[in-house]
Amino acid sequence: MDAYTLPESDDLDRLEERFFDGKVQLVAQHMIQLLPNSRWIVYQGRIVFLISLVDSSCKIIAEDKRILEFLQVNGLTASLSDCFSHLTFLRKYYKQCLTAIEIGFQLNSNKPVYMYEDYLCEHIGKIISEQNDLADFCHPFFQKLIVYDNAHKTSLLPTLEAYLQYVDTPNIAAKTLFIHRNTLFYRINRIHELFEIDLSDGDIRLKLQLTLHFLKLKTQRDDPKDQSIER
Repeated sequence: MDAYTLPESDDLDRLEERFFDGKVQLVAQHMIQLLPNSRWIVYQGRIVFLISLVDSSCKIIAEDKRILEFLQVNGLTASLSDCFSHLTFLRKYYKQCLTAIEIGFQLNSNKPVYMYEDYLCEHIGKIISEQNDLADFCHPFFQKLIVYDNAHKTSLLPTLEAYLQYVDTPNIAAKTLFIHRNTLFYRINRIHELFEIDLSDGDIRLKLQLTLHFLKLKTQRDDPKDQSIER
């Protein structure tokens, strides 16, 4: 039997630091190759990249297959803030990245990249819920719709969600639901008939979409199986 001495806690800490530093260097070097117009630092145990974009669109990064593959293979998660033009705003946009990951994890999105712009409405709901009952800011129509779906075993709620998401491209909305375009329009007309809600009104659509975002946040925070809105 070989005898050995366990390293002191300080030695273990130094080993962990060296391992972390080595991994950081490898990740940073690879990402610099993928994002040549970028600089990086380590802050609060996270690698923070400052990326110069020509067209001010973060989607280019979020949809880059090379970046997505690298993150997935190495078990890494990234987040993207909105674009900004001055380093004095860095703290604000760093917090956006933290918020995107926090809410993305809460919603079980399971993505390699979280974009803050995708979770802006949920962030608004999170801020509201810190001082108020989020249900008070949800459109009352949704409680009726949820009750109807449960009672009649219909799928009007997901149909409405897809329709609002792709209001100008109903073919895409129908495709996401795996239904025919005519079936989509039938269900939307059915919603109008049952609840007398005007989906041609942009303000109403805005309120409905906000409620959908708030509903996702509320159900994941309370009970993922419960979609009801108690007022």
